[in-house]
Amino acid sequence: SDIPQIINAGHALGDLVPKGEDLEALRGLLRPPAAAPLADGALGLELAATLLNFGMTTEAQGLIERAAAAGAPAVMLHRARAQLFTERKERDEAIAEWTALIELDPAGPGAYEARARLRMYDLLKKPGAAKQIVADLTRAIERGHSDEDLLLLRAGLCFLFQKRAAAVKDVAEYTLRYSSFDFARQGIG
Repeated sequence: SDIPQIINAGHALGDLVPKGEDLEALRGLLRPPAAAPLADGALGLELAATLLNFGMTTEAQGLIERAAAAGAPAVMLHRARAQLFTERKERDEAIAEWTALIELDPAGPGAYEARARLRMYDLLKKPGAAKQIVADLTRAIERGHSDEDLLLLRAGLCFLFQKRAAAVKDVAEYTLRYSSFDFARQGIG
């Protein structure tokens, strides 16, 4: 099968997006017999993720469908579909897939954060959106998937919606984790 070859090529390229002849060569590897039914759905989803990194959403969608037919694990399938819809900016479908993934695997990495970021567009349109976003960010942080962006984003939302104590706590946690300020040397703490 050409699938491992394509995945290895994707890993070798890293963040570089194939162009011109490289892109056509990659597309050529996806034509039959590689487009035949998949024997390993999970491997097909790994290839779909590689293709999504290259912005090849049409080819990735085809692989996701073939991986589903091959019996790929549900958790992997929902993650792949969520990433596909997110890449295509199909927000409602992406949120539905991230939600399904969270129901299947609440401890899985990144789903709460991805859903929260997609819900940011609802802040001014839907009542209660901020509460849902803060809840998703809180779950992401509690599961150890936090970084400075999540803490500051949650702090900003809390401040906007009159939850100043929570905002101050997040800013303090951010400062302790990510700042180069030396509290001990300054006699603080």
